[in-house]
Amino acid sequence: MTKERIKIGKWKVVFKGIFNTIKQAQAKYPDGRIKIWERHFRISSVIVLAFNEKKEFLLTREYRNRSKKYEWWVVTGRIDNKKLTPKQHAQKELREEVGFSAEKLSKFMVWQVGGWDIHVYLATDLKFNPLKNNEYEDIKVYFLPISKVYQMCLDGKIKNSHIMASVILLYQQIKKDKIKI
Repeated sequence: MTKERIKIGKWKVVFKGIFNTIKQAQAKYPDGRIKIWERHFRISSVIVLAFNEKKEFLLTREYRNRSKKYEWWVVTGRIDNKKLTPKQHAQKELREEVGFSAEKLSKFMVWQVGGWDIHVYLATDLKFNPLKNNEYEDIKVYFLPISKVYQMCLDGKIKNSHIMASVILLYQQIKKDKIKI
């Protein structure tokens, strides 16, 4: 016996911004009710987990306009140029935000959050190789042991959930010798 399903109409864009798109569709339920369903899509982005030659983790202290204070962060950015791959975006963001390029840059994982893909890269063998950055970004660079950064995640000092989860997973992989830095 096949269960009756909700019938979804055609999705229409009701909002399109720089980062986000909202689509809506009419949903008809088996009992005849009609409701509007909504989907949120966000431009894909990158997170870069980087290490220097001493195997120290690159962490940034950035002024965030949303919170109006400095927060612990890592290199991140949106994938806003369709001519570049996510890996190329990761390298570009690394150079723009903190002035380094990575000789070795490999995909660690991809977070899928609704209509949003977050490509997480592991960067090693850093070389000073800056691109012109946004002079309005207030970013300071720190190199810390990964164990300290892991503890900062557990203590809630790193607030962004995707960064926190990425660091925790990376730390566990390093401790199990599944990833060598």
